[in-house]
Amino acid sequence: MSANPRRQTRSLPGCLLIWLLACLPITLPVGTGSAQETETETETETETETETETETETETETVQAATDARLGTLPFTVDERNFGLVIGDRLTQRIALPGEMEPPDISSLHEASRISTWLERQSATLLHADDGSTELSIRYQIVNAPSSIVHAALPELVLSNSDEVESDVSVRSQWLVQAWPFTLGPLTAAVPAGGDTTAPAPDAPVTMALRRYQSLPPLDSRTPERYLRLGLLILSTTLLLWVGWYLWRRRRDVRRLPFAGALHALGRKTRDNSARQDAESAWQILHRAFNDSAGRVTSLANLPSLYETRPWLQPLDSRIRAFFEASAARHFELPPRDEPFPITELARDLANRERSHSR
Repeated sequence: MSANPRRQTRSLPGCLLIWLLACLPITLPVGTGSAQETETETETETETETETETETETETETVQAATDARLGTLPFTVDERNFGLVIGDRLTQRIALPGEMEPPDISSLHEASRISTWLERQSATLLHADDGSTELSIRYQIVNAPSSIVHAALPELVLSNSDEVESDVSVRSQWLVQAWPFTLGPLTAAVPAGGDTTAPAPDAPVTMALRRYQSLPPLDSRTPERYLRLGLLILSTTLLLWVGWYLWRRRRDVRRLPFAGALHALGRKTRDNSARQDAESAWQILHRAFNDSAGRVTSLANLPSLYETRPWLQPLDSRIRAFFEASAARHFELPPRDEPFPITELARDLANRERSHSR
């Protein structure tokens, strides 16, 4: 071996080259075949998943199509404006149910529940009208106040009827009630960051700048004055007409009613004549009134016939008899008895009864 050292040195690289050449054809095909098989399996799994997703989407679309065929939109109204709402305001949503729709299941809507940050559902009631229509009334209340104006909405509702089975798929008849948007305002104005948060004094003047389209119209002082003058004119005319009617009625009563004429004459005689003449004339005036009322000469003996034609004189019978007795003692007895008698008071009572009866 010591005799051929060069041959041994040359044989080592050759052995390495031979070994590499022997291993390379075996390793390369093995590695390439495994990669191809892995890629084939991955593609198969991907195709399987794609087919599964396609079948799932097809089934979902079928169920969704069946559901959408039963889904309708219901009209509704809300008894409130949709802007400027604040905490405590109540909203009543009235949903008109169609005639072909069975009464929906509203058991989940009966109980009061908080449905959002701003709203609480208080009650739900089915209202039946006389014409056969049905209405679902839902009451909400705003239970929170924002720090600035926010946009909110009554929730979207899906009203359901009983389930039906079609082609092994359970389909529920559903009706959609769309959301109703509104704006919600704060109770107090927001204070800007870094602003003065000190409350103003109670007696501090409040100023507010008006925009051009918000300017107040000029004060009209002529229209109230015209209305005042017109009112005073109407009032004065009414008073004058009333006074004129009263005076005309009194004048008419003096002319056509005997005792009213006697009372008027007694008052005029008292102003014009002396006391003695006034006393004599007063007896004559009242006697003439009795004669005119009865249509003949009246005396103490025929008073019952006077009461038959003038029954409204009956309550004053005692005073009328006293008048005739005093008149007889004054004019027919010797010596005459000049006793005072309240002729004017009797004439006034007779005239009042006469006016009441004539009307």
